[in-house]
Amino acid sequence: MVLLFLLLFTVICGMNLLNYYSVVGRADYLLSVIDENGGGFPEVFPDPNGKGPMLSPEIPYESRFFTVSVDANGEITSVDTSKIVIIHDDDVEGYVNRALEKKGSRGFIGIFRYYVTEDESGCRVSFLDCGRKLEAIFTFAFWSLTMSFLGYVAASIVLITVAHRIMRPVAQSYEKQKRFITDAGHELKTPLAIIRANADLLDMEFGENESIEEIRRQTVQMSELTADLVFLARMEESGQNYLAMTNFGLSEIIEDCAYGFERLAAASDKTLTIDVQAELLVNGNAKALRQLCSILLDNAIKYSPLGSTVSVSLAKKGRQAVLTVENTTANIISPKDLEFLFDRFYRTDSSRNSKTGGNGIGLSIAKSVVEAHGGKIIASLPAEDHLQITASIPLAKSK
Repeated sequence: MVLLFLLLFTVICGMNLLNYYSVVGRADYLLSVIDENGGGFPEVFPDPNGKGPMLSPEIPYESRFFTVSVDANGEITSVDTSKIVIIHDDDVEGYVNRALEKKGSRGFIGIFRYYVTEDESGCRVSFLDCGRKLEAIFTFAFWSLTMSFLGYVAASIVLITVAHRIMRPVAQSYEKQKRFITDAGHELKTPLAIIRANADLLDMEFGENESIEEIRRQTVQMSELTADLVFLARMEESGQNYLAMTNFGLSEIIEDCAYGFERLAAASDKTLTIDVQAELLVNGNAKALRQLCSILLDNAIKYSPLGSTVSVSLAKKGRQAVLTVENTTANIISPKDLEFLFDRFYRTDSSRNSKTGGNGIGLSIAKSVVEAHGGKIIASLPAEDHLQITASIPLAKSK
């Protein structure tokens, strides 16, 4: 509806401006003809196929104008008001003085368009009555704006009503999907716990077994996936209201989280560099922002090749605390993949390979956490084999 309003406003304003400048251009042309012919219209009109607008022989009878000649000392030497009734000789001096005081040779004084031409002996000021034309312009502007407004209101009522009916099934389906994820997550917790407990019992009874270990590993992965899905569903449903917000030092959280990943990076034959600006205060949820940092670092370390470097930094930019994680990618990421990178279950690997252990919703959770804090998260490619993820969180307002 905002776009429709802007479109209508632009079209109506454009029509009225074109109408106004058309009238002004026509008036200026008639004034130039009057001035070139010594204060009147020619007896023989130009060829209609010649240059300039075509003049009808009826123009002299339709136009109301008067001319005034002024000498070099500013004294009025002659006045011709024979072609107009509403102007008397006593009114002429006031109009001439106002026209000469204004900058430029053309303009409006009330309903009169004037044109000033100078020569060695003084100047001539020609006035053309544009009252009827201006009245037509204002009437057209009023009714075009009024009808556009009424049409906009009618279109708003129709579109909002239709959109509500069209979007209701979509909204209901989306709500059912979120409710299903939440309910299914809760229902899956019990059987998963039982499977894991039974796997532990079998391990105690038969000893170490590759099949039992695989059951335990898959159960743990399934439990983490259901927990992440429930968290993501609640974040999308409640947003900021789902998180308890307080003022705290983000620098300490990010620094502590990053140092916790140093050993993991070293075990994977990778280097983690940390650059955190101190004393950055935000209003948010410390646990959720720690999870954000963990997700970004975990992804960066998992999907970078051996011997590469992963960097994490936190810096103040304007009124934002900007968290940046950059890593070399084992596989080349296409720029078209960036817009889908934060979609749940999306993988840049078309084979859907999950050997790294990820479930494909970590970045979706990261995006939800950042948006719940009123921030933005973007992915970019500084180089062909480098991925950079930047999350901006508003700083807390200082007291």
